Amino acid sequence: GMGIEKAYRGRGLGQELLKAVITYAQEVGLSYIDLGVFHQNTAAIKLYKSHGFYEIGRQEDYFRYDGKNITNILMTLKIS
Repeated sequence: GMGIEKAYRGRGLGQELLKAVITYAQEVGLSYIDLGVFHQNTAAIKLYKSHGFYEIGRQEDYFRYDGKNITNILMTLKIS
């Protein structure tokens, strides 16, 4: 997994981290990057979509936290 500590968000670090991951995947010859992101993490979903990731499925009621059902959104990016 990856993420940015709350105190460091909003500085473009997630953007840079994701670019580095995609570059690395290209360098080592991967065909796809797959990931899961919780449905309420709209900032991350927006970031992934802006880099070409798209939704391929959902795991409804993936787990429960504080009495709430959490859905895990599955996304992928085809590396060209």
